[in-house]
Amino acid sequence: MFVPQIVLITVHASNSFMALMVASISSLLAFQITHNICITLGLLSVTGVILPF
Repeated sequence: MFVPQIVLITVHASNSFMALMVASISSLLAFQITHNICITLGLLSVTGVILPF
C-alpha cells in the first residue's frame, strides 16, 4: 500500500525536483522501516560493532 502511493505521487509531481524529493524521502523512510523490523526480529545487532581503540 505504501509503494503504489509513492509511485503515483512521484509520477504526478509537477517538476523533477519534487519527484526527486518524494523519491528520496520515501527511500529514507523505507530504509528506516526495514532497519527497525530487522532489529526487532534479531537479524541485525542493536548495539553495533565495538571499535578497537
